[in-house]
This record gives sequence, C-alpha cells and structure tokens, in this order.
Amino acid sequence: LASSGSTNPDAGSVVCNLKIYESAIQAAAQEGIELMVFPEAYGLAGNNVSFFEPLADIGTNPCHDMAPNDDDWSEIGTLYIQQNTLSCAAEESGVAIAANIFTYVWDDYDFETQSATMHRYITEVVMDKTGTVVSYYHKHWLFPSETMVEPGPFAPTVFDMFGKKWGIVICWEGFRADIEDDWSQYDGLVEQGATSLVWSIGFGAPKFPAKLDTQKTAIAVAKKYGVAVVSSVDTKFHIKGDAGFVDASGGVISTSEAVLTGFPGEYTAKPAVHFADL
Repeated sequence: LASSGSTNPDAGSVVCNLKIYESAIQAAAQEGIELMVFPEAYGLAGNNVSFFEPLADIGTNPCHDMAPNDDDWSEIGTLYIQQNTLSCAAEESGVAIAANIFTYVWDDYDFETQSATMHRYITEVVMDKTGTVVSYYHKHWLFPSETMVEPGPFAPTVFDMFGKKWGIVICWEGFRADIEDDWSQYDGLVEQGATSLVWSIGFGAPKFPAKLDTQKTAIAVAKKYGVAVVSSVDTKFHIKGDAGFVDASGGVISTSEAVLTGFPGEYTAKPAVHFADL
C-alpha cells in the first residue's frame, strides 16, 4: 500500500485516514489478498504527532474486546480507535493486517511512589484474518527527529502466518543497517527463521536523500539474506521506491494497482493499493 495521510495530528484526521485504510482493506479483499501491509504510523496520525492509543494485548480482538462504550473518549468512540477499526476491517474482509500506529504502554503502578510511567512507542501491530492481535513490535532504531517516542527494546520480532515466518522492520531500521553497517536486527530476524519481511515506512530523512531508496535497499537485503521483502510507504514523504515487493533472490515482483477514490473533497491524498503474489 502506498498512501498519503493528513498532517493534522488530532483525532479527527486519524478517523479520516482510517477510512482510507478501511477502503484499502476492502480493495485487497476483492483481489483475494491474504495479508495487507500498511505504512508507518504517520500515515494515520500525521507528521506532527500528538495522537497515541493504548496497545492491545496479544490474543485480544480489538473489534470486540475494545469496542466503543460509554466510558471511552466520546470524541472518537474508543481509546483503541485505530486497532478497533482495523480489527473489525480484518474480520469483515478476511484479510490479515500488519499495521503501524503510535501507542503507549503504562508501567505497573508503583505503590511506593504512588505513580506509573507512560512509555510511547512506534508499534507494528499484526492481526490475523479474524482481527485478533497475534504479534506486535516496538521500533527500536529511531530516526533522530523522533523525540516524541522512546525506543523499544532490541527485540527482533517474527510472526507465523500462512505457512511463513515474517520478520518486522520499521522505516529507518531498514535503511540504517547499510548506512551504519549494523545488520544485527536483520541477523536476529533470520536466526529466528524469517523467510519474508514486512517493512512499514513513513518518513524521509533529508540528511541521506540519495540513500533512502526503498526498492534498492529491499533488493540488497533480499540478496544478502535470501528473504522476500514487502514494503509499504507513506509517499507524502517522497521516499524513492514507493510500495514494493522483492522476492528472496532480489528480483522485483510485478504488481497491480488499485487507486482508491470516493473520499471527501478536503482529503487531498491520492492513496493506492499495490497487489502481488509472494
């Protein structure tokens, strides 16, 4: 998926951009797609980030377990608006989802200090075709400008789906391995048996404009490790390569495209879904 979201960070723009994501999932279902990969969290919340939501636990179904109720924030219906909406869309369409959102997690309450600490992350959340959360991963390697969040632990994460082991990489993590000559994250994913990678991308780095080529990087990773790479880009940031599919030998897989239409006039993005057999 290549999509471009509003840069207004309030809840209203998140709800607006979720309509784009729902439309993308519906388009994927019509093509018989099994797994949908979305861009980094900026595609939903915008670039000036102020919208975070609690992270759903693995094994929960946000469509049912985090459904709107009278106790939730009335402006958006539920504190879990992104995970709730995507979970319901996955269940309705029968399409699994790898989506990226801004989340927060509280420490356990410290009775001695009578306090708890909130931790904010950029998080990949994976849901199966029933909308159940099967895995999540907090971005570890942050770009220097991402001061609104903290790095997650170094924990290369894989998930099982459709007979494959998939590794998770988020935006800058995919580029920095070559730029900083540190391949430890990729090493950790492959050591756990990953044969394919999902790579959610969301922001451009002016300091390294010539290096941030999604397709070129994906090809290099595929050839180095023998893994397929599926990347999804929020193209408002003008990273080269857009949505891309590369097989385990480094070959570029041809795709078909569906341009999404029919949104309100104030929505200026030109979102599209790219499909391929992996």
